[in-house]
Amino acid sequence: MKAHTTFKTRIFRTLGSVLVTAAQLTIAHAQTPTALHESVPYQNHPFLSTPVSIEELQDGQATIWWMQCEPDTFLTMVADLRQRIATATSTPASSGEPCSLEFIDGKVYHDCDCSALRDSVIVLQGQLHAALTTSPPASSNSCTTVTHHGYEYSLVSIGEQCWFAENLRTQQYADGSTIPEITDGTAWATAEEGAQCIQGNDAELLDDYGRLYNFAAATDARGLCPSGWHVPSAADWNELVDGLGLEAGYQMKSSASDSPSWNGSNSSGFSGIPGGGRSNNGDFISLGTDGYWWSTSLDEGYAVYRRLYATGDDAPSHRFWLELGASVRCLQD
Repeated sequence: MKAHTTFKTRIFRTLGSVLVTAAQLTIAHAQTPTALHESVPYQNHPFLSTPVSIEELQDGQATIWWMQCEPDTFLTMVADLRQRIATATSTPASSGEPCSLEFIDGKVYHDCDCSALRDSVIVLQGQLHAALTTSPPASSNSCTTVTHHGYEYSLVSIGEQCWFAENLRTQQYADGSTIPEITDGTAWATAEEGAQCIQGNDAELLDDYGRLYNFAAATDARGLCPSGWHVPSAADWNELVDGLGLEAGYQMKSSASDSPSWNGSNSSGFSGIPGGGRSNNGDFISLGTDGYWWSTSLDEGYAVYRRLYATGDDAPSHRFWLELGASVRCLQD
């Protein structure tokens, strides 16, 4: 029997910025597959349409693929790989080289045809290689950072949308004109023009929570967001929340390891935080328990906004008086 070499595939996923080991596949076989870079990936396979970051490493005996992808992509790929392994290992080794395989759950398969198993894994490697070597379509839109009025905002891509990953903090409209800062509660409640403030009038909260804006500021024709961006409509928010599906709020809320922290998973990267708001009577409310974000939509004369809250994992839509003070997240056009 020929001496075995080792062929490894290591698959990782990211949750936020944390790299988490998700799967490791090790195959011992008689020779390193030669068809590794010649495989043709599936057509219309979900994996191929999802952004990934892959690095190929060679150490003489093993080819190791380091991959970062969204959790849904990872689960799709693992399900596909499990099915391939089940098919390959159902063919007992006869005259072929026997293989030993260890997968995620620690289960070890013996007495299977190494060539059949190897060929199944090569198809997966072909997909990875294709993703690594195929340039993504050119795009004029960037979803990494954007600078607005001297401050650089982090961005996050969720589905087909690109969002600010932190609350707006500008004191100016897009054309450079000043948005009045109103600290007095009565003046806030009676303001007819656009206004902004910091939660609790406490400047130390600016870095974490940004500024609060009234509906007039959020919908002013001069715009709050940079060129190519806008304050989202109710339909824009629906696309985000519906796309995330079950427990969208939990996915949107910051996690315990984020700063500032909250009680979500932040698996979406939205980094929602409990910055609270300002009631229509001018009182500051809900700091540490709720987050409110404007839409530009009206419902029977009331302003529509989205809410995240400490005691729930959904992201409900509400409507309130136009004097509400809420946070703003810009959305790319």
